[in-house]
Amino acid sequence: MRRKQLYAMILAGALATGGVPVTAMAADAASETAGEETGDFGSSEDTDNSAAEEQPTEAPAEPTEAPTEPEQPTEAPAEEPAEEPTEAPAEQPAEETTETETVAEENTATGIAIINKDANGNDVLDYQPSLQAAIDKVEAATADSEATVIEVSDQLALSSTVTIENKKVCIRAAGDVSIGRADDSFKGDMFQVSGENASLQFEVKDDGKLTVSGAFTNTSITAEGSIVKVTDGSFGLFPNVILTGNNSSAKGAAIDCTSGQIALAGGTITGNTGANGAVYSDSDILVQGTVIVKDNKIADVQANVYLDKEAKFMITDELTGSEISFTHANAADGWQVLGAVAEVESSVFESAVTQFGYDTDEYTLNAADTTTKTVTLKKKADTPDPDPEPTKDFLSYKSGTLKWTSHTAVSVELSNTKDCKWYYTYVDSGTSEAKIKKMYDAKHTTTSVKANKGFTVTATNVPEKNNKWLVVFATSTDGTTEMKYFKLDEDSFNKKRPPKEASFLTYKSGTLKWTNHTTVSLDFSTTQDCKWYYFFVDAGTSVETIQNMYDSSRATNAVKANTAFTVKAENVPEADSWLVVCAKPTTGKAKMSIFKLNTPSFKTKRPPASNNNTRKARTYSVSELASKSKITGLKDPLKFTPGTFYEFSVTGAGQNDEPPYVSGDERWIPMYWSMKENPTEPSDKNTTFRIGSPKGIKDAKTYNIYVFFKKQIYNGSEWQDTDVIESVKTQFSSQELTDADLTITPTGDAGGTGGGSGSGSATDAELTATEAATEKANGSSSKSAVSTMDESPIGTMATLAVLSLLAAGYILIRKRKKDI
Repeated sequence: MRRKQLYAMILAGALATGGVPVTAMAADAASETAGEETGDFGSSEDTDNSAAEEQPTEAPAEPTEAPTEPEQPTEAPAEEPAEEPTEAPAEQPAEETTETETVAEENTATGIAIINKDANGNDVLDYQPSLQAAIDKVEAATADSEATVIEVSDQLALSSTVTIENKKVCIRAAGDVSIGRADDSFKGDMFQVSGENASLQFEVKDDGKLTVSGAFTNTSITAEGSIVKVTDGSFGLFPNVILTGNNSSAKGAAIDCTSGQIALAGGTITGNTGANGAVYSDSDILVQGTVIVKDNKIADVQANVYLDKEAKFMITDELTGSEISFTHANAADGWQVLGAVAEVESSVFESAVTQFGYDTDEYTLNAADTTTKTVTLKKKADTPDPDPEPTKDFLSYKSGTLKWTSHTAVSVELSNTKDCKWYYTYVDSGTSEAKIKKMYDAKHTTTSVKANKGFTVTATNVPEKNNKWLVVFATSTDGTTEMKYFKLDEDSFNKKRPPKEASFLTYKSGTLKWTNHTTVSLDFSTTQDCKWYYFFVDAGTSVETIQNMYDSSRATNAVKANTAFTVKAENVPEADSWLVVCAKPTTGKAKMSIFKLNTPSFKTKRPPASNNNTRKARTYSVSELASKSKITGLKDPLKFTPGTFYEFSVTGAGQNDEPPYVSGDERWIPMYWSMKENPTEPSDKNTTFRIGSPKGIKDAKTYNIYVFFKKQIYNGSEWQDTDVIESVKTQFSSQELTDADLTITPTGDAGGTGGGSGSGSATDAELTATEAATEKANGSSSKSAVSTMDESPIGTMATLAVLSLLAAGYILIRKRKKDI
C-alpha cells in the first residue's frame, strides 16, 4: 500500500473518532500522482521560581546556555574590501538552526535534495546545501497541501535544531542513512515541528534504513531536548526508521508531543531515556503496521510511551508483530487506553490488543470489548504473603544532620541497607502518617543509591510559610517502600532558618492591573543589569513544569541596574492563565515570578472584549515602509577604530501599533541585513546588528547595506507571516582616522565607545552572518523586544536601517519572496 493511501486511511479513522485534531493530517488519496510515496502527516534551564497572586517568591537555580557554532564570514563589498567594517562575533541561541553540512554549488549533488516532479511525473532533484536550507525552501502549508519530500542519501550531523514551522515535510532516506548530533555541545531538540498545519515524516526509499540517534560520544551527558518535539503539528513514523540513543531531561526523549498528533505506521523506538520515557503525548496516538516501542527508560526503570490527559492509542488498521509498552498519567480502574476507528474489524482489534503491554506491575489491560472496541486498565490486587517474615527498616536517619543550607533549602543525611531509589516532597504539617503513605508516587523515585552507601537529601524550594514537613520516600529493589518525614515547622528548627536573600528583581506591590481585555501591566525594579521576557501558562501548572520552560535565549528585553521598568504582557489567553516573568542578570541566577490572573478578585476586573470591529484595517504599503519605520541609534559618520563596534535599532512600519487589532491590520517586521543586494546563502543574512572592524578603517568612505522586512497580517486572532519580503537600501560612512587612531587597543565592551569583541578570529573586511530566525516567541511581542535594544533576532535585525537616516534617506529596492 502506498504511503499516501495509508495516510488517507489513518486520517479517515481519526475523523471517525471525533477526538483527533483534523489539522494533524491532511492527505487526499484521490489526488495521488504516479510515483508519489509520501502522505501528509501533519527546554530547559534551571531557574528560580515561585507562585503568588501578585507578590511572587523566588527560589534559585543556575540557568545554563548551550554552546553554539562560530559564525562564518561572508563576502565583503567590492570597494577596497580590506577596510570594510565587520560585525562582532555574537553569541547565538542554542536553538539557532545552523548545521555542519558543507555548502555546495547550486544543484550539485549534496546528499540532500527536494524531490519535485516534471511534466511527465518524473522525479527532479533540487539539491540543497543543508537540511534546514531545504526545509526553508518549502512553501508554507495549508490544511489541504501535501508534504514535500526531502531525500537524504548521506550521513548528517546536526549542530543545532532543525525547525519545521507551518510546513509539511517528509524526510526520506535513500539507502542506509543516519542522522545524529555533530558534537556533545548540541543538547537541544534535534527536530522541532510547530504550527497548526505543520508535519514531519520519517520514511525510507525502497530497502533503505534511517537511524536518527541523539547519542553523545560522552555517555554521561544528558540532552535537554527530544529527537522530535511537536507543538500543534504532527509527526509520522514509517517502517525501517529507528529513533534511538537520546538520554534527555525532556518529557519524551524520542518524541515529545504537546497539543499535536503522533501517527506510528511502523518503525522502532528503543534505547532512549527521558523524564517520562521515550514518547510523551497528551493526545491520541494512531497506530498500525509493525511498531516496536520497547527498552526505553526513566533512569533505570522501564518507561516507553507516557500518555497524558485523555490520550489513548487508536488502532487504524491491522497490527502485526508489534510490541508497544506504555503507562498513563491518569491510570485508574476502568480508564480507557485503547480504541479503534469504525473501519477496523473486531478480530483485527482483538489481535492488536495482544501486542500492547503496561510498563509497571500496578495495572494490567482488560480484555478487549469487541462491541465498543475499547480496552481499559485494571488495577492488580495486592497478594499478601501468607506467612510474612518480620523485616527491618532499610532506611535510617542520621541523627542531628537535618539543617538549613539557605533560606529555601534544607539537607538531611540518610543511610540505606539496600539498593534503592528515592525522592522527596513536602506535606502540610499535621498530616497523618497513613495519609502521607498514600501520597507515594513510584514514578518520582528516580535517584538511585547503592546499599550501605548512604546519601544526602538536599531539599530546595522550601515553602515560605512555616507549616510544612519534609518527606523522603525510598523504594528498594525488592519493592519495599519506606519513608522518613521531618517537621520543619518546629520552633527550635525554624529559629535557625537563615534570612531571605535579597533579590535583584523586585515586584512593586499592587501594580498588576488590566490595561484592556487582552493586556496586563505590572512594575518591577532591579538592582542589576538584566534581560527579561514573559510567557503564559495554564492555571494550575506545576512550579517544576514552569521552571523547565525557562529559556535564556528569550530573555531579550534589557534593563539597566537600579532602574524601574514596566512589563506590558499582551495577548492574555481567554482561558484561566498565569503570567510568568523571567529575568536573567548579567552574572548570577535567573528569577521567575508567577502571577495568577485567574483569581476571582482579579478576573472580575478584566475589561470586556472590545466590540469595535468596524475600524478600517491599518495597512502600510511598500512605499510607506521607509517613512513609517522608526530608526534610532548611530552617529554619522562612524569612527571605526580597531575593535570598536556599534549597535543600532529599528522598528518596522506598524510594529508599534497598539491593540486591539482588527482583521486585516498590517505591520512590517525587520528580519536581517546584508551587504549583498540579493543574498541567497544563510551566511549572507546577518541577524546580529553589531558592526565594526577589528583592525579599524582608516579612510572616509561610504558603503551600501540592504535591510529586509517581512510583512505580517492580523487574521482576527493572531499575527501571521506572509511570503512578502521587501528590501531597503541604505548607506553608512566611515570617518577618516589618523595613524594614532589605528593603534588604539580594543577594550572589549562592544558598545561603540571603547572597543569591541571582534578582535579574535574575524579579519578586516569581513562580515559575520547568522542564519535568519523567526521573531516569534510564545507570549512575548516583537515590539517590546525592539524597544529595549535587545539582542534577539528582532531587536538586532531591525536596527541596521537607522543608517538610512544618516545617509539622507531610504531607497526601496524590490520585493522578495520566500527564498530570501
